[in-house]
Amino acid sequence: MPWEGTIVSSSKVHVAPQGYEFYSPYYLAIIELTNKVRLLGQLVDTENKEIKIGSKVKKVFRKVIDAKKDGVISYGYKFKVVK
Repeated sequence: MPWEGTIVSSSKVHVAPQGYEFYSPYYLAIIELTNKVRLLGQLVDTENKEIKIGSKVKKVFRKVIDAKKDGVISYGYKFKVVK
């Protein structure tokens, strides 16, 4: 999977699903990767004014879920706008 892409569409989530309320508000975006595959991803480490259709993004490795009863912390890919 390529590490770079472009924002095709985005949305600010104000009401997070149960168990994720602490994370709201946050941005989700449809990203078109350099190989033309589109996927949904969370935008992180980005100011609101940078989130626009056509903005370039890169994939970053971040924590997805905090430790629960089993003590497991899940990590995965999110996206960051690059200048």
